[in-house]
Amino acid sequence: MPYCNQLKQINVKITGIHTEPVITDRSFTDIASYFADSPGTVVLLSGGDLDSARYHILAARPWLTFTGRGHDMILSTKEKTIRFNADPFKTLGMILNEFHLNIPDIPPPISAGLFGYLSYDLKDHLEKLPRTSIDDLSLPHICLFAPSFIIVHDKKTDSTRLSVPERISGGKSYLSEELASLKKILASDPPAREGFAGNADGFKSNFTKPEYRDAIKQIKKYIASGHVYQVNMSQRFEMDFQGDSFSLFKTLYNANPASFFAYINAGSHQIVSTSPERFIRQTGKKVETRPIKGTRPRGKSPEEDKKLGLELKESKKDDAELSMIVDLLRNDLGKVCEAGSVRVSQHKMLELYQNVYHLVSIVEGTLDTKYNSVDFIAATFPGGSITGCPKIRSMEIIDELEPNRRHIYTGSI
Repeated sequence: MPYCNQLKQINVKITGIHTEPVITDRSFTDIASYFADSPGTVVLLSGGDLDSARYHILAARPWLTFTGRGHDMILSTKEKTIRFNADPFKTLGMILNEFHLNIPDIPPPISAGLFGYLSYDLKDHLEKLPRTSIDDLSLPHICLFAPSFIIVHDKKTDSTRLSVPERISGGKSYLSEELASLKKILASDPPAREGFAGNADGFKSNFTKPEYRDAIKQIKKYIASGHVYQVNMSQRFEMDFQGDSFSLFKTLYNANPASFFAYINAGSHQIVSTSPERFIRQTGKKVETRPIKGTRPRGKSPEEDKKLGLELKESKKDDAELSMIVDLLRNDLGKVCEAGSVRVSQHKMLELYQNVYHLVSIVEGTLDTKYNSVDFIAATFPGGSITGCPKIRSMEIIDELEPNRRHIYTGSI
């Protein structure tokens, strides 16, 4: 059976979106904790008061799960699991087309959709790269869930909203069943959560110090010989962990709230992400990306704090790094945007976080009518700020010098 027909086996139709306010005195993390232990739960928290940190989002109880590794795709519901061979980006587009809803005036930022992650290693479906690093984690390269409900808290208006996609399967509507079950859960006491612990003695890198230094020297040689302008080299640190991963997520958020905290319970593994950076955003046909390059710590006194912020703003090195990536991302957006619409709306903004300063730029454009959301992702993925410039050669060097596949690190939530 052609893979484009595989979704026809999933007998589900989305006919609308039910929305209603949620009146509660519980914190958003308490609401999320009811579902944190269930596979398919995604929690997105926005720390701080930047314009990109307005909403908290909970998506849970998926009615559809999409995972893929290489060209092996799996679509599953409670009733059925379908396996087939296909490109992950084409499969993603197929899912979006099959369940697309054209409903005006849906409350922002989202009322239905797919939540999960795209691993960095999906780059191999977009470019021909050497693939010399080891994929030792053996996890899905793409993992997305279609939730049966979404709860959004708007920090600006201090209001909370529930959205439930109205599903019809086998002639049966699931709306009343979903609402009754959800309200029963929210009326109960939040579950008690365990603590967590890590063994610092087992903390280690996937490089030895000499190996890491040799890799940096090689990158400098590549830069000097004109192969690249910059490479975002990384190393993986790991340690033993036991206990509750959601408790870890909450503790990190409370200690250092950033704009894009994420928790994903993917069943066999959990993701805890603490990123301050927006990769891409689409609202209608308007698209944007916000690369970050340049960091300084916050000062211990007002005087020192001001000095460090000014130092970052005036740094020629950080200016050059950010400007290179802005040019790269302008080119990426230009692949799918209307001619002449791509512009840098803000450059070298100094953003203040609890512990650091960052330099940030905003690149905007208007998506051309012949392209869709998946085209937009494919044109920009992975982000230039976490690969280097030029992007393809930087990714080749990363594959050559980093011993292990990155997986979710520098991929996208």
